[in-house]
Amino acid sequence: MLFEFLAICVITASIILLLKPKVNKSLPPGPPKWPLIGNIVEMALADSKYPHLAMVKLAAKYGDLMSVKVGVHDACVITSYEAYKEICTKEPAQGRYIFPFVTDRAFHKVLGIIWSNGESWRDLRKYTVKNLREFGFGKVKSMQVMIQEEVGDMMDFLKDTSRENRGIMEMNPHDYAGSVVNILWSMVAGYKFPIGDKTIHAILEHGNRISEVTSQGNIYNAFPELRKWFPKLTNWDKHMESHTEYQQFVKGMIEKAKLERSSRPDPDAQNFIEVFLDEIDKNAGNQNSYFTEEQLIVVLQDLFLAGSETTGTAITWAVLFIVLNPSVQIKLRDEVNRVFSSGEPITIAELKKLTYMKATLYEIFRMGDIAAVPPPRMAMEDIPYKEYIIPKGNLLLVSMHNILNDPEYWKDPETFRPERFLDESGTKVVNTERVATIFGIGKRVCMGEGLVWDAMMMYLSEILRNFKLDVIPGQEPSAKDPIATGTLNPQNVSNGVFIDIQDGLFVVNATMENDTLHVSIVAETIGYVAFGPSPEGMMTGSDVIIAGYDPITQTSYIGDHFFNFRPPPIVDTIQNVRLLWASENGTHTSVSFTRPLDTGDTLQDLPIQVESNTILYMGYGVRRCTWISQQ
Repeated sequence: MLFEFLAICVITASIILLLKPKVNKSLPPGPPKWPLIGNIVEMALADSKYPHLAMVKLAAKYGDLMSVKVGVHDACVITSYEAYKEICTKEPAQGRYIFPFVTDRAFHKVLGIIWSNGESWRDLRKYTVKNLREFGFGKVKSMQVMIQEEVGDMMDFLKDTSRENRGIMEMNPHDYAGSVVNILWSMVAGYKFPIGDKTIHAILEHGNRISEVTSQGNIYNAFPELRKWFPKLTNWDKHMESHTEYQQFVKGMIEKAKLERSSRPDPDAQNFIEVFLDEIDKNAGNQNSYFTEEQLIVVLQDLFLAGSETTGTAITWAVLFIVLNPSVQIKLRDEVNRVFSSGEPITIAELKKLTYMKATLYEIFRMGDIAAVPPPRMAMEDIPYKEYIIPKGNLLLVSMHNILNDPEYWKDPETFRPERFLDESGTKVVNTERVATIFGIGKRVCMGEGLVWDAMMMYLSEILRNFKLDVIPGQEPSAKDPIATGTLNPQNVSNGVFIDIQDGLFVVNATMENDTLHVSIVAETIGYVAFGPSPEGMMTGSDVIIAGYDPITQTSYIGDHFFNFRPPPIVDTIQNVRLLWASENGTHTSVSFTRPLDTGDTLQDLPIQVESNTILYMGYGVRRCTWISQQ
């Protein structure tokens, strides 16, 4: 009996010792690493929604270099600019961590220019940049023509869409992402996609899904072996479905390039795809060649994803912050109008004069957390840092969020303040080193950084020259609670609107709750605004609510009216409308009110839900807005 008892004690003690996390004194400090689960529990308790915030909270306890275990992966988390700069500029830190999803998406191989290492990565990246340059990439004159053309198409698209919707332009990040991709794709494939194209929107949506599934907080990354047993739980099925769609899309481009070239009398390659196909032919039969059709498929996926996601997200954040900060919008527009006269083309060379805009973009990059956790690197050898050693093979995670929101350095990181990047005279951009590292550091710097800056500044300059950015009253978008994918995307930006400067258009938002219509109107007019149904789309026979703000008496007013045969309107005997608020700011009049859909007053009120009635909008004041009818 004693023997059995001692045996149980020995076995129990052995299990405890086996399961007890082992401490390596040369490792950076961090929470105890538990077998099988690592530090998933600690990170979830710190912040279950945003992994980058969990890193920040744990780093407050363990320091700017922290050792953790992300599921089955040993990792070191870097949370300070000083540590990031020292560690990630070293040669052993230039590797990319190869998660299983990397090979899942690439024919079970390590291919492409984002998720690859060593000689193949260096040679392929160099080859890609060199040959894209042959078609204009990085060349000022060529890039300027391509960006100007694409931005011009984008402005036409925004104006047409805005006018079709009576001044309201829904913010669709895919339109911007697709437009930016066109700049790159004119060099890659020799053609562009129509802005708003549904196929491109679908592919970009698949790109978002890929980024979401492979983000740091996903179980697919933390416990990759589970994907084989639980494909739905790990979202592996969605990941592979999206990559299959991406690959079919890319294969279609390659086949199109082959077909067009075969029917063309000129044999010379006219885009990057054709150049790469030539390289494949030259290396046919060479088993060690990097140049294969599978490689081309993955490289094109990398270029499309990299070219669309970051810049499209950045433009979306830019519009959001400009909308939320009207004084910044005024300063930006004044600067653009001062540097570029009306109708003058915006050139890359002159963009450097837009110092306030560049400072604003740095602040957008800082506050937008566009790359809160960049693609992970890997320690190719042991890396020393202070008294610690980062072991070979460790995952290197960088918390850009902490670097760009460190209160000790930024003082007021939660305040949107572009002036922090300007000198005292306001004429020189300064203090940009930390934000600049969102594009990478060391040899892993984003090869499209220059394109991002030029495109961002030109898009915003033209948007500000052509539009006023505003929001629908009562539905203001927010920079809080962003959507976490590979990048952080703002929520509710579709509530941002464009108001055409020249046309004096209305922005109308109508929502229904039970049997009551809630209407908010912003009109570029000083005076009253009106809203109501009409059977013929004319004043005669219309049932119109007129509201506004009187600056003399400093009171707001509203009235339910009926037009019999001609103006003036007749005041209804029964008033079935309730004013919520009205205001005037010198250029615009804003009103908000409620009205029952069907008041029951059949003599003077028209039921709004009847399809035969056409809604009317009208404003009248210093700048007269004409009657406009819309079903």
